[in-house]
Amino acid sequence: MVVALRTDRTVWVRPAVETDLRQVEDVIAADCLGIAPTSARRTGPLTSGLTRQALLVAHDGHGQVLGAAALCRAGARDLLTGGVAWLHCREHPVTAAVLVRAALERSAGLSAVTAFTEPTPWPPHLPGLALHDRPVTFDAFTDAGFRTADQWLLFQRPPQSGQAGNADRAERCTAPPVWVTAAGGISRTPHSEPFPLPDTLWRGNLRRSLERVDAGGYGRALTTVDLLAPRATRRCEILRACGFEEVDLLRSLVLV
Repeated sequence: MVVALRTDRTVWVRPAVETDLRQVEDVIAADCLGIAPTSARRTGPLTSGLTRQALLVAHDGHGQVLGAAALCRAGARDLLTGGVAWLHCREHPVTAAVLVRAALERSAGLSAVTAFTEPTPWPPHLPGLALHDRPVTFDAFTDAGFRTADQWLLFQRPPQSGQAGNADRAERCTAPPVWVTAAGGISRTPHSEPFPLPDTLWRGNLRRSLERVDAGGYGRALTTVDLLAPRATRRCEILRACGFEEVDLLRSLVLV
């Protein structure tokens, strides 16, 4: 398949082959949010995740991979839906548009098509397309008729220096982050459950957990807030009061 869209670049799309994977990893790493340690981007999760869905690559016809998208399908009752698990293109508008068009052509006749609804297999292991970090990709989907289905606000609390030396601070900055759970605890893996606790109890648990993070030298802490959940605004206020900063707005998309 070849597509040219008012550009000096002609982009071809085809199913990926094994020899594409290293270049696909490079494209993914170029687009990843800056909260994942560099070393974590080039290890097993990237390669293992590429083999679980139908993978398309956009290329220049001379062996250079310009972007990639992973497609999947799911059936539920009488519905057959398609999904774009992820799409990376180094934020090049033509490559993004071509990959979105190719995904839609392969989803013709389906009840609905979703995008970015599942966690990625590489850090930071979250669903959603980063609106501010990936505006070109977001525009390519909305130009094709996709709309927002869900959205989460991603927060990060930087490592607290305290009395640590320079070497210790550097180690904290590159260490894998810990995640704040729905109960206000900490975990090594992301948690996206709804808020089960009253705000006062959750805030108390959070403060105690952050004390453990600082005492244990864990480094950064991350969490997400479902902006469509009850009390989302209050949870954001509590996180900011505890030293968390907004990283980006993550959105899943749907075309029906």
